[in-house]
Amino acid sequence: MESDLNHLIEQLNHEDSEVRIQACRSLRDSSYSETIEPLKSMLEDENKWVRRHATETLLTLTSVEDMIDQLIHLLDDSDPWVRCY
Repeated sequence: MESDLNHLIEQLNHEDSEVRIQACRSLRDSSYSETIEPLKSMLEDENKWVRRHATETLLTLTSVEDMIDQLIHLLDDSDPWVRCY
């Protein structure tokens, strides 16, 4: 299981945004704390859909209180859908 988790975390850095999105979505069902920081880094991704899915996943895995600084930062995102989440 750990190798699968490591593989998904590695996929967050894949050059293809669709792969990064799928990695974010797949990590939504994990409960491993080591996924939080890599997912937080995805909030700065160039692709708005990656940022959106990373936000959704992080809010599934953590509390709003744990994400408050990142959520405030996302209010300035250029994409309205990212700001919505």
